[in-house]
Amino acid sequence: MTDRSTIDAWLDEVRDLLTEDGEAPGEADNLIEWGLDSIALMSVASKWRREGTEVSFGELAAEPTLRQWRELLAARAPAPAAPAASELASEDAAEAIAPGEAFPLAPLQHAYWVGREDCQQMGGVAAHLYTEFDAPAADAERLARAVRAVLRRHPMLRATVRGDGTQQVLPERAYDPVTVVDLRSASSEDVAAELESLRQHRSHQLLDIEAGQVFDVGLTLLPQGRGRIHLDVDMVAADARSYRVLLADLAHAYARDTDLGDASEYTFARYLAEHEVATAAAIERDRRWWADRLDELPGAPELPVDAKAADPGRTGRRARWLRPEVRDQLTERARRHGVTLAMALATAYAEVIGGWSAQSRFLLNVPLFDREPLHADIGGLVGDFTSSVLLDVDLCEKVGFSARARRLQAQLHERAEHAAFSGVHLLRELTRARGEQVVAPVVYTSALGLGELFDAAVLREFGEPVWIISQGPQVLLDAQVTELHGGVLVNWDVRENLLM
Repeated sequence: MTDRSTIDAWLDEVRDLLTEDGEAPGEADNLIEWGLDSIALMSVASKWRREGTEVSFGELAAEPTLRQWRELLAARAPAPAAPAASELASEDAAEAIAPGEAFPLAPLQHAYWVGREDCQQMGGVAAHLYTEFDAPAADAERLARAVRAVLRRHPMLRATVRGDGTQQVLPERAYDPVTVVDLRSASSEDVAAELESLRQHRSHQLLDIEAGQVFDVGLTLLPQGRGRIHLDVDMVAADARSYRVLLADLAHAYARDTDLGDASEYTFARYLAEHEVATAAAIERDRRWWADRLDELPGAPELPVDAKAADPGRTGRRARWLRPEVRDQLTERARRHGVTLAMALATAYAEVIGGWSAQSRFLLNVPLFDREPLHADIGGLVGDFTSSVLLDVDLCEKVGFSARARRLQAQLHERAEHAAFSGVHLLRELTRARGEQVVAPVVYTSALGLGELFDAAVLREFGEPVWIISQGPQVLLDAQVTELHGGVLVNWDVRENLLM
């Protein structure tokens, strides 16, 4: 059994996490009503497993109170001190990957890579995130040094995807890390036209990932010493957490005009090798769980689509920023009904989709941002650690909004418990079972709980983000919610010419 003092310390950490204005949850309080979201819940479960007590996300989500967790932890025997057979096997797997050697793509990375092909349904586009910052001042040489520092610090930003479906970290890039366009002497009309042209090109480009170009930085020098920074990241190399890491490091290197030090000895390749071994049994268990439910799952929402649309890859963004006070009001209202803000927004999104879908039952694709704490440096790594689950949205029954939100949240918790067999795996199984390609092109991406999209240092050094857009293969519509300026930024990235 886990030591009582250890349990008390763990639960005190959770209590401290949720304490606000001196008020802390009691032993019997529902922790979700106190603001514990899915990302934090996954982190807690992962940490406790790493500390030696086998406990799952689903078990914690089923009865989210300190009292129940105390009983659960007390009943679990800690892991033995000696390395388990799976740990030894993971060490062997990690040692088999020498520096610079090719290693397999993770499932979602593979889906991104395949989806770049024009022959794929809704393919021919990159999975990437493009951002523009309006910098009050910009130093091209200092920015170039900062980019080089980030490339040295994070090897996955030098990754190439090979023709055989493996990836490999390349040596430092020989070409200029920043593309500079000088418009300092241009007229205001020419500046506006050139910036729009650059935006249209960069926001829809396919970086040359075969040549190791997964991180692209541009700087447009503008009149009066101003600058426009263009930053594009291919998500085959960096997920949402990684994006925050690399931006913070870039701002740090730029502000201090300094190197960031060597990369961690613990690599993304090693993580994948260890994770594969550690989750092999769980993947097989969850594969069987999903196999029993394949016939019950609906398909994608049937939205009005123009199958003959010209330029079907063209993506546009609709965005709304919810002020901090609005965020707080929504959060408080959601908690009173036992749901998180993320799931309240997911339910609203699902109901809007249902209003346009020909079917009232459909799949909603939900990315999960989780990385197992297999090493002390894992939080600072750049890589694609993303998984996903497919939710079965059922709008057939007329129920109240809060009831529907609770049902959707309960389903997320249940399916996240079986997410070792990810949404990518599940779509392949559905395709085989139904004899035709099955996709889940309507996505809900919540980054609430990951912290501000741009921390204070990024905004101070690079200025305000004036344009943000993402694309993804086999994605028709991606709604994203993320923290920005104390509020919530709600984005819809839409295939403009496909949706009617």
